[in-house]
Amino acid sequence: MAKISIIIKTLNEERNIARALDSCVRALEGHDGEIIVADSGSTDRTIDVALGYPATVVQVRDSTEGRCGVGPQLGYQHCSGQFVYVLDGDMELHPEFLGYALDYLERHADVAGLGGVIQEMRTQNMEFASRQVRAERYIARHGSMLEQPHEMGYLAGGALYRRSALDDVGYLSDRNLLGNEEFDLGARLRARGWKLVRSNETAANHYSHDKGTFSLLVHRLRSGMI
Repeated sequence: MAKISIIIKTLNEERNIARALDSCVRALEGHDGEIIVADSGSTDRTIDVALGYPATVVQVRDSTEGRCGVGPQLGYQHCSGQFVYVLDGDMELHPEFLGYALDYLERHADVAGLGGVIQEMRTQNMEFASRQVRAERYIARHGSMLEQPHEMGYLAGGALYRRSALDDVGYLSDRNLLGNEEFDLGARLRARGWKLVRSNETAANHYSHDKGTFSLLVHRLRSGMI
């Protein structure tokens, strides 16, 4: 059994997947770990690129089943780590964060998961620009509280989770969810008495859509993600 499993959830991430995988390979240096690429039915070269890396690549059989909840759960069913990190295919994991999160979880047995700060790298549309502004306001508002890890209701943007806690609530993510899968997981974990903690350490860079505001809105409408 691996110590750490990194699940990278993907859907048509040809432009980003190499960056994500490179960052995970670096982050696992010195750790007993594995990488699982869980794909929801990509039609571009995402799978071809991923197969060139030391990673297990799994894909849903029916691409019409591709939803936000499918990828994490698919990866979870194929991983073996005692601790599980969930990363989007358009993210870049910071190399020091895994060691920091692992040390914290090993010292706090009542904590199910630890997340960190997600840096938005593409802010040319209102959605992701506003995410960055909200994050900066949150840090400014809470000030000294953020100097130490602090309890949260859920962990958006990925986190390192304790596998025993995930097993305790039955599954990682609901395959039917079109979004808010982290909120659902947080609610289930807290209902079982587990804590979720966020650190002010940077966990990952997020390279999301480079579409303009209107183009991204149309994309959200067409994909059903609005």
